[in-house]
Amino acid sequence: MSEIRILVVDDNQDNLALYRDILVPDLPVVSERLSALEATLFATVELAADAPQFVLDLESDGETACQRVQYAWRCGWLYDLAFVDMRMPGGWSGLETITQLWRQDPRLPVVICSAYSDYSWEDITQLLGHAGQLKMLRKPFERQQVLELALDASK
Repeated sequence: MSEIRILVVDDNQDNLALYRDILVPDLPVVSERLSALEATLFATVELAADAPQFVLDLESDGETACQRVQYAWRCGWLYDLAFVDMRMPGGWSGLETITQLWRQDPRLPVVICSAYSDYSWEDITQLLGHAGQLKMLRKPFERQQVLELALDASK
């Protein structure tokens, strides 16, 4: 079983908890039952027994997230994916966070997460470049969307 290292940057603690619950549930027995029920109700895909394991780091601001990426480089490992909220009042915006993350690790794939967009997709890709490393996830998001994006990081 392989590991997929994921960094999540969102100033909303409820959103961070939601990512954690989706990608690394604390209660495997309960989550298996919930996954089975969800699969029945919503026709979701269940993860195979040999599916990758997600290693998750949750940060509430861009500056701390960049420090994590620096630490990862010094330790000799890299993140496979980052989910970054676009609106984080009181600190770096999502755009600034992504810019700084890419200064540390230019090959890092990023999923931009936002309920509202201050910029069009064209503006974002023009400002950031790296369009091939960017994906968009609209809030509120579905469990399955997050899982699919995380699993894509293993390819």
